[in-house]
Amino acid sequence: LACLLVDAMLVTIVYPTNHRLQFKINPNLTLYQILDEACLRKGLETADHALKFHSRILDLALTFRYSRVPVNGTLEIVRREDEDIADHQNVVKNLVKIAVQFTDGTRVPKHVEPDSTLLQILKLVENDRNQNLVKPDGEEMHPVVVYLNTEYATERVLEMISLKSLGIHDQALFRYFSRRLDDTKLKQVDEFISAKRTRLEKLENKICENNSKPLKIANNCAHGLPFKSERSLRLEKLERMIAQINESLPPSEK
Repeated sequence: LACLLVDAMLVTIVYPTNHRLQFKINPNLTLYQILDEACLRKGLETADHALKFHSRILDLALTFRYSRVPVNGTLEIVRREDEDIADHQNVVKNLVKIAVQFTDGTRVPKHVEPDSTLLQILKLVENDRNQNLVKPDGEEMHPVVVYLNTEYATERVLEMISLKSLGIHDQALFRYFSRRLDDTKLKQVDEFISAKRTRLEKLENKICENNSKPLKIANNCAHGLPFKSERSLRLEKLERMIAQINESLPPSEK
């Protein structure tokens, strides 16, 4: 979506409103990334939705290449609470089976909540390893977690990445190691965090654009009225997340 390669292909997304949009995608993108971008276009919460192909709910952790969706295929965005995907939702509510593999080949298995962040998982695994994984020994050493050949480095980034945001709802294997990061890598971390903030701000603006009436009601309730719309609650959550990300950015990026 954001980065298009030579083998980019087209996919049609059908929204719950029956609106259709066509996307150029890189087949190496995960289905979660495709869903995330499509939801952003319409101001939808990614966590509240799933991708459906014909009658099959797709595993968002898969890349498009291995999803068995044909080129120029049509994907439907559906709400998780719909009866058609009740069975899938029950799976999501269960604990996720994960394992963290270390450089010595050992693995530590755990069952965690699907909302767990990578940082929370490392802190949970620390007890079994009897070592500080979040703040490794050594000057300027940083924790690195690898999933599907993508590296997530530094405590700040690990705090932002949840299993749900990676499209994981059943089981997953992570690799862990620690290393020093040069200035280029640290700059990439700051850019990642900044991009995360920008995305949240876009989502916030899209929600406001989609429906301003509930937001006016929500503004009134700030002055004492008891009712708050679902959209206003989502905006408050986004504002808190943006504020948290701002705290993680260096002064030059704020």
